[in-house]
Parts: sequence; structure tokens; C-alpha cells
Amino acid sequence: MLLFWTTLRTYQGVPPQPQRFVSRSGDVIMTADDIIAGKGGFQKADLMDYGSLYGMGSYYGEDYTASLLKNIALSTRENYAHDVGERTFSHLSPEKQTVATTHMREDLRGIDLTQDTVVLPDAVSHAFVKIRDETAASFLTACRQLSPESGT
Repeated sequence: MLLFWTTLRTYQGVPPQPQRFVSRSGDVIMTADDIIAGKGGFQKADLMDYGSLYGMGSYYGEDYTASLLKNIALSTRENYAHDVGERTFSHLSPEKQTVATTHMREDLRGIDLTQDTVVLPDAVSHAFVKIRDETAASFLTACRQLSPESGT
């Protein structure tokens, strides 16, 4: 009975998963199928052990979830610097840095994952695409280096 109750609670508490993430202009950034495919690749490479519940994940490597969320936030903040005409966030005055950080936090916290289609703010959608593409390229490079055909 306990196993049944635990299973039921697990499925009732599952976080929402939107069907699509789009930019304000309507460009599809990511779909539910992309998320499922990403989870499959993550599990196939056994990357879920990185950042484990037992606190030993750092022995294996970085906590990808935390790292990618941080990178999206930092890239979003950089996008706000570009919006006000600066090259980088570090070139902003302390006051403008505070404003950019506040905008970044508000935009990220304001994303409503309960909607079937999530419309991302421009700074977030640009950051997401940039980080997604950089991450994919780094994983593909690592896979090529580890593949049997590469001789390593």
C-alpha cells in the first residue's frame, strides 16, 4: 500500500511541461519532444549522477542543471547590456548593472510553465538559444572524442 501511495504522489507532483517554448516573434525555441529527447540523451550518458543526492556528484563533474541555469541567467543579463548599447554587462555603471540584474530576475521568474505554449522574453529567448547551441556543440565535440572511430 505504501508503494502505491508513493507512486501516486510522485505522479501527482510532477512539474508541468509545456508543449512549446517560443520567442515573442513566434520562433519555436524548444518543444516537449526536444525535452524528452534531451532527457533520453542525458540518461544514456548517465549524466544524472553529476550533482547527485548523495553529494558525491562533484566527483564526476559539474551539475549540468545548475550550470546551464546559471549560464542562461548570465547570458540574459548580458543581453540587457547590449539592449542599452554596451558591449558587456561589466561595462555598465553599477546602477545599470542593478537594473539589468533586476530585469533578468523578473523575466526568469515570470516564465509560466503551466501554459502549453510559453512565450519567452526576447533577452531570455536569445540567451536560451545561445546556451543551447554552445552546450550541444560541446557535447558533440566530447562524443566525437570518445567515439570508437576516433581511436581514443
